[in-house]
Amino acid sequence: MTTQASNKPAGRVTMADVARRAGVSVSTVSLVLNDRTTVQIADLTRQKVRRAAEELEFRPNRLARSLRMQQADTVGVITNRVIGPLFAGRMLSGLQGALVGSGVVPMLIETDDDPASNDAAVTALIDRGVAALVFVSIEPTAVHPSLLLGDTRTIYLNCWPAEPDDSAVLLADEYAGGLAAASAVVRRGHRRTAYLGGPPAEYAAVQRSRAYLDATGDAGLDPAEQQVTFGDYTLGSGYAQARAAFSGHRPTALVCGNDFMAIGAMLAMRDLGVSVPDEVSIVGFDDVPDIADGVQPALTTVELPHAEMGRRAGEILLGRRQPQGRELVPCDLVERRSLQDAPRA
Repeated sequence: MTTQASNKPAGRVTMADVARRAGVSVSTVSLVLNDRTTVQIADLTRQKVRRAAEELEFRPNRLARSLRMQQADTVGVITNRVIGPLFAGRMLSGLQGALVGSGVVPMLIETDDDPASNDAAVTALIDRGVAALVFVSIEPTAVHPSLLLGDTRTIYLNCWPAEPDDSAVLLADEYAGGLAAASAVVRRGHRRTAYLGGPPAEYAAVQRSRAYLDATGDAGLDPAEQQVTFGDYTLGSGYAQARAAFSGHRPTALVCGNDFMAIGAMLAMRDLGVSVPDEVSIVGFDDVPDIADGVQPALTTVELPHAEMGRRAGEILLGRRQPQGRELVPCDLVERRSLQDAPRA
């Protein structure tokens, strides 16, 4: 026999779901669950609403109410391998910077996007009274938030929910960044180039490699003189791919999937006796602090707008910015010495 409790709606449970289950209006649900006593509601009705909310595992969104009442509150932040990497922490600093002075304090739990650990993190944060949740990932990817979210307001930073909903999603414009990198190489007169990419199925690698192919194609470069290979974003991968690129028709510019691959390419050129940037230009992606600008020659690269993404997420939480659904944040090209004009034949 099917019980009423088994008829839980798929996805996020809302006040409207609770109202349907209890047979009352949404406003009645709001009054009961917000403990409003200024409006007279029968005890039996209150019991029905609370029972329905319990059966549906509904968890209320506290952020709007707490901000209206000018009370301090907390926002839960669930991160996926963000703690540690040099550049990814910018998202957290941008988020925290936006919340300073608002009375809203972030509470952070690090996970590995395992559904069980995400369920545990969501439960722990909501049970501690957080008013909203922000999921943050080191790489742009789908995450598995949790069916326990209820109607808790949720923002996705450098990631998106595996089951699409209407939550705000903030992503770097990887394609536009890749286009800026490849176009800068073309403007410098390079006609023989190579793209050293990351994992071929990974979101950012797909966007960046597609941008490279579009930029070189639109510029009329001979496809036979452009090389595209894929690796794993590591320094060693960049080294191996760069050496392989120079085993045949030598390019005059290497466009790399990230800064670590670009530095690996620089090391490969050193071992091959090829001068950077006099004989070959190298461009990276990410603008890793103290690395991209610290190597010699300093690396031309694309800056990931992680701090700006975090700031925008904070402004959305505070109601200072309207969510745009999936919002792409611009990536800026940072030109340094590793990119020069193509050498004369």
